[in-house]
Amino acid sequence: MVTFCIDAPLFDRFPALRVGAFVAADLDRAASVLRTEPDVRSALRKAVVTCGPIAALCSLISARHLAPIVGHDVDALPKSALCLRRARPASDWFLPLGARPSDLPLNPDLVVYAAGEIVLSCSFNHHDSRQTCLDAHTRRAVFFSEAAMPQHASVAETALCELRRALADRGAGVSALTFADIHKPHVAMQFSDEDRS
Repeated sequence: MVTFCIDAPLFDRFPALRVGAFVAADLDRAASVLRTEPDVRSALRKAVVTCGPIAALCSLISARHLAPIVGHDVDALPKSALCLRRARPASDWFLPLGARPSDLPLNPDLVVYAAGEIVLSCSFNHHDSRQTCLDAHTRRAVFFSEAAMPQHASVAETALCELRRALADRGAGVSALTFADIHKPHVAMQFSDEDRS
């Protein structure tokens, strides 16, 4: 199970903040199908960083909808309790994908996805961590899309729904889509093979 929360002080700055999320397993099965699809193969050839077919699919859907989508390898997470909060430069650790930590210093105005003191992505999900990013070997992941403004919420939801459906159609086991916001800042997502008793 993966839990996620939005830290309450963020709502002072972004009162309409809404984050959609789901988890998926058996991504190796979906990735093997995606590798044969022309648009994914093309995206992989153009990728600056080796990301794998699941990350390429996320990028394609994100670009199609102009909605932010990020995925993190659940098996690379230091803990399964995740939070969207302000950065804590004195204690947080961030290894940005394709850059050095000194290239992207953390400051308290940055909004980050974090697992304890490990930053998964900063500036919401603009810069991913190389520690937890999706790669060609990712088997289980958690996916997010956020909207800071009410008019962006439906676009983010549509993009996540498309990603969830695309992964399920290619053999991944996906959880229900869940949303965190000011009324429900804490959510939990369960993998389809976990005991529900």
